Amino acid sequence: MREEYKYKFLFPAIEKWMQEHGYTRKSFLREVGGGGQWMIGFCNPSYKVIRNVLELTGMTFEEAFREG
Repeated sequence: MREEYKYKFLFPAIEKWMQEHGYTRKSFLREVGGGGQWMIGFCNPSYKVIRNVLELTGMTFEEAFREG
């Protein structure tokens, strides 16, 4: 079931991966670290968050962080 949020997710590939693997935004952030502001474009993700996202999802940087 898709969760409704006030702000649109900035990275559709990550959002799709999360849905396919049963993650909520909160559970995904617990795995990758950092705050959630980068998910909606309020700030840039840190290097550590980027590395963790790529490791968890198996995507390339270009795949994961292409803006939608």
